[in-house]
Amino acid sequence: MLILIIVVGAGWYVTQKPTPTPTTTGTTVTTASGLAVPNTDTLIEEVAREPGPGGYDPALSWDAGANYVMENVYETLVYYDGARADKFIPWLAQSWDVSPDGLVYTFHLRQGIMFQDGTPFNATAVKFSIDRAILINHEDGPQSLIAPSETMAIKGGPRYFVANTVHNYNASEAKIYLAAGGVKVIDPYTVQITLEHPYAAAIATMAFSVTAVVSPSFVIANCPGSNEMPGVMPGAECEYLRTHAAGTGPFKLTEVVPKVQTVLERYDGYWGGPNNSGPAKLKRYNIKYVPEVGSRELDLFAGTADSIQLSPANAFDFIDKSAWLNNKQIKSLKPGIRIWTAPTMQFNIFFINPRVAPLDNAQFRQALAYAFPYQKFFDTALNGFATKLNGFIPNGMLGYDPTLPAYDYNPDKASELFKKVGYKGTLEFIVNQADRNLVDATLLLKDSLQQVAPDIHLDIKELDTATWLTLYHNFGIQIRIGSWSPDIADSAPVIANFVTDAGFPARFSKFDTNDTITRMALDAAASLDPAKRAALYREIQLEIYRKVPYIPIYTVSALFAERDWVLPSDSPIGRGLFNPEYGDGDGGSRGGYHAYYVWKADTTQQINIDLGNNPLALLQSTPFQAASILGIQRGTL
Repeated sequence: MLILIIVVGAGWYVTQKPTPTPTTTGTTVTTASGLAVPNTDTLIEEVAREPGPGGYDPALSWDAGANYVMENVYETLVYYDGARADKFIPWLAQSWDVSPDGLVYTFHLRQGIMFQDGTPFNATAVKFSIDRAILINHEDGPQSLIAPSETMAIKGGPRYFVANTVHNYNASEAKIYLAAGGVKVIDPYTVQITLEHPYAAAIATMAFSVTAVVSPSFVIANCPGSNEMPGVMPGAECEYLRTHAAGTGPFKLTEVVPKVQTVLERYDGYWGGPNNSGPAKLKRYNIKYVPEVGSRELDLFAGTADSIQLSPANAFDFIDKSAWLNNKQIKSLKPGIRIWTAPTMQFNIFFINPRVAPLDNAQFRQALAYAFPYQKFFDTALNGFATKLNGFIPNGMLGYDPTLPAYDYNPDKASELFKKVGYKGTLEFIVNQADRNLVDATLLLKDSLQQVAPDIHLDIKELDTATWLTLYHNFGIQIRIGSWSPDIADSAPVIANFVTDAGFPARFSKFDTNDTITRMALDAAASLDPAKRAALYREIQLEIYRKVPYIPIYTVSALFAERDWVLPSDSPIGRGLFNPEYGDGDGGSRGGYHAYYVWKADTTQQINIDLGNNPLALLQSTPFQAASILGIQRGTL
């Protein structure tokens, strides 16, 4: 194989223009761009989004910024099988069984795994973690995916979820939930989860971070407890867990500097995952929060960042415009920098608060939907890295239906409806200042309203993540545009989030009060008949179209920029373990990747490790990278 690499590398070399000769000195290799690889043991990633107010506690947080970290620190019983969004493999569990009635899931756990605080992983830890998330019952927390009737409905969860338990210590309800035995330890390495009704997305839900397993000892030592459960105060968060963690994952959370950075360090005691791959290749994973895309780009050019979140608006800073617009071909303009794009399930919508006039008027909401210049936004702000969204189920999920009706830009219709409503005044529009694409969308809407409804003024307020999330959770926002990534690659929780009491967006829009739609969502989630589910989801989405509690806009395409010394290369799934829902490179809900699988070109010693465990990784790199890693100087080929 070495001979093959040398021959291919030599053939590649003679076709290239002369460039500086790379050499290996100490622990550094010079790459094709002519720059020495800095920080060879550290992956530095610059992103726009920082964690929301829930921090890094899997019982509180499920936003984009938090999950960069949580997927590298915590693990779940099951996980996705490569790029398949509909197939799962055992992870912390080694196998599982499902009862014939679809109500009881029995997980048989792996043995010998240790938490980062030195305590053992076992069935007690699994029960503790799931019960903890349900008992905290944060008002917009991820337990809405496992507790209420509209979703997984772990036994006892539906009653506790709707009781007076949000920000309230309700000892009697906590005891009732725990007595229901929804999560039960059978023996030290067997745990059983019982549901109140069949749920088509049960295993998919078990791959999400709300079921991530935390160290009970770590929580008990650092969080206030109660008579019902040590380390857990029902109805209350634990501040310590927002910025500290102890999971079974390959990285430990070691530093949190708000608005600046989060640092993860390799956990040398990591069990190695199902493939027994041992500790992470990198020593450190540093996530820096840099809202301004120009600053991120400069850091990438300089090599002080290994990878960055790239806005579609800035795509042509890196790739050939003509090649993309004419042929959808990614042609890099910058030596030493790799760019890739891929479709995702992340989508963006207008969230509308009907508690404020005139937003309580369906005709006014329809007028807003007709007033937005969709195609202009896609072409000018997103440079074609987007697909218009019809309905609320993205392509790739059961129930996706491209024939659904959708609102298009129609200024005449918008003007007619605005006149019927007769509103004159100001609307307040909230946007996350870290996402320039969304800021551009609000500016385009403002310009459109000046044309079709000159008596309506749009007041745009750009806020940081924590501020707008707090306002949103207190219904203090009139309109906002926001991205939303399906937390689970199944239509059941997606629809539940937008039409039932289980999802905060539904409560924000008051669409959860539609009992008929709620019943249809429950029936679809409990059915194992794909045709029946798809038909019900179509009817639900048609009702959303008619009532306009939200305005769907687009699904985003991946766009990511990284130095070519980040390996493996040249593949949307090359940087690490791929989560097919969020493989958008620019965040998604969980970033799409595990830093555990990332490595960087540095020394010939690394190839002795990585080639032995993954010989294909070398072949996936470019011929020059392969030669560089082996310590071959191009000038001597």
